[in-house]
Amino acid sequence: MSREVYFQLVDKATRLPLPDTFVDAVDLAENASVIRFRRAVWDQVKPILPSNVIAANLRVYANREAYDEENGQSFGGDLAIGALGASKKGALIVVVPTQRFQQLQRPLLEIPQVDWTMASCSQLVVEDKAELIELPPSCVDGTGIGRSGGPLMLYRRPSLVKQWNEMDRCSIQTYALLWIVGPPGTGKSCTALAFACALDRAYWDVLWIHYSRRYEYFNCVRLHGNMKAVCVIKEETIDRDLPAILNGTSQERQTIVFLDGYVKSSKAGEAARLKCKRWHQENEIQHRLVCICSMATLGKDFRAADYPIIPTRIDYRQRSTTSAGVEMQPSEDNDDIEMHPAEEDEDVDYEMMFKVDSWRLEEYADAISNTEFFNRIVDVFPSSNNALGEREKLLEAKYIVAGESARLMFDVSTEKAIRILDDAIDAATDVELYLQGHVGDASATAVNRLLARYPSSAGPDIRLVSSYVVRRIAVNLGPRLLVNFAKACVVNPSMDGHILEACFFFFAELSHKGLDWSYWEESTMKRDRWEQSDVVFFDPDKYKVSVSLDDPTWMAPVKWNQGGYDAVFVNKRENLVRFVQVTRAEKHTFDPTYFVALLNKLAAGALKKPGCGG
Repeated sequence: MSREVYFQLVDKATRLPLPDTFVDAVDLAENASVIRFRRAVWDQVKPILPSNVIAANLRVYANREAYDEENGQSFGGDLAIGALGASKKGALIVVVPTQRFQQLQRPLLEIPQVDWTMASCSQLVVEDKAELIELPPSCVDGTGIGRSGGPLMLYRRPSLVKQWNEMDRCSIQTYALLWIVGPPGTGKSCTALAFACALDRAYWDVLWIHYSRRYEYFNCVRLHGNMKAVCVIKEETIDRDLPAILNGTSQERQTIVFLDGYVKSSKAGEAARLKCKRWHQENEIQHRLVCICSMATLGKDFRAADYPIIPTRIDYRQRSTTSAGVEMQPSEDNDDIEMHPAEEDEDVDYEMMFKVDSWRLEEYADAISNTEFFNRIVDVFPSSNNALGEREKLLEAKYIVAGESARLMFDVSTEKAIRILDDAIDAATDVELYLQGHVGDASATAVNRLLARYPSSAGPDIRLVSSYVVRRIAVNLGPRLLVNFAKACVVNPSMDGHILEACFFFFAELSHKGLDWSYWEESTMKRDRWEQSDVVFFDPDKYKVSVSLDDPTWMAPVKWNQGGYDAVFVNKRENLVRFVQVTRAEKHTFDPTYFVALLNKLAAGALKKPGCGG
């Protein structure tokens, strides 16, 4: 048995009845679903709809009153129409996204010096309680984030939730310029990209600008409707091309720009920031701006007291994602009160800063306990049987090197992580000034890649990212600077105070001044000295010890707990191998298996007649 169901088409952009339309009706079976109703309406009115609108794009509300409510929600597709729409007065409201699938602005695509590539890219749908967020290749390609041609999977840790909600609070509900800061490897950019792709394109155009200092260019991605346009701007043409792109954005629709990868020390990056800020200032309501920085903090460049308070919400009807707004709720099993979204009446300043915390060992463990997530990143760990206990062992071993950087933990192998950190240490010309306290956390060179950040009751806790970095810096800079840093930093509790481990001071002293040491011989304490010497890091898990031993050499395992010893001295001429364990405790773990394994490797590849001393 069928009946007439009345409806009124409404323009999503204006919230008024669609021009030249009146209340109409479709015949539907009793208790037909919303999905069937949408299909029936679409079949009947599609000649007057934009060509790319399909039935699933239509939103259905119970009546005009429900549509006008501040928190009014459309019907889910599997719900039954029931008795709704029984009269013209109570007609269902069918919202049509008339602007959603318009072509990209011609001025943007007609910039002569910019070569745009077009591709399809649907809006990202994020489930509110999902533990994982997956961006398909269509969202990732061309953005400068992730691996080209592959998806990007994010684990929904507390910091992701807080950053997501802060972007909504500051840059969607109102027009603050939002700075997102934190050390590299915290997930700032990935979270921002997911947020950008999830915005409701019926209301928002998106311009994603990623600065790659390595390749000296900017990736630009424009999202509009179900399409995206991609181009690349070179550093040397940023002054010419970026203003043309910004000025080509819509004058009628709201556009939000995400400037990703900003560092103050880059001339091109600073030029891009200034041009985006000027564009934002021209029309704050239509032009929103989020800056994602590759710095632990903005330092003195951000002065909260100088920025006026602005309205916390400029249009309560704004909707930013297809789910219940853009707001993301914390997981039910996490009682961290800091995860909860900010209250609506909390002040918003004209410029706001959000600090993203580094990953914790416990968060890594939670992430890899999700089998789907672990299977995506398993290639960056040595082969395993995939059992949870084995995963945790792999995690703890890699944590020594990767530390609090999720990029090093999940994106690259341990060997590549070591190379990346070595390059950062070698390039960090200001790390000595940082440890001496002459430059702050906003230092914009490679030192940022060596830092992690956590909140504490005494203020931000900035520390070196991993124990491997601490040991390398100890060798490079010596004991005095290591003591300075130990005084300035809160110790990482999950690593049992790796900054203050005695072995790090051992390496610092040995590599810069040499060490006096004593030993007992027949109840008599005797003293000796190890002269200053370079320290070479090696991986005892490798089949061969890839270290030249032609001269007497001090070696240290890459992972400080890797071999049961902290250092080993090899003197090929005297057939001497001396293992050293360094500890502040009265007892120290001893497992001869590791010692024997290294001696066998040395005997096979470097020493014909190994000996052991000391």
